[in-house]
Amino acid sequence: MISCQEESWLTQEANMNRQHFAFEKSITLNETNETLKDREILVKWYLRNAKAEILEAHEIL
Repeated sequence: MISCQEESWLTQEANMNRQHFAFEKSITLNETNETLKDREILVKWYLRNAKAEILEAHEIL
């Protein structure tokens, strides 16, 4: 099972007193193996725009 934890403006405290503030955007991918056997897996993920066009492709082994 793979889950994704997203950090963006909804999860960070905004300092409205600053004139220009930026939110750090990031994700954390979590993988879970619920079997009793060790597994080596390849995780592929894509960053897409609103039209579902691929902007970036990534692989993690």
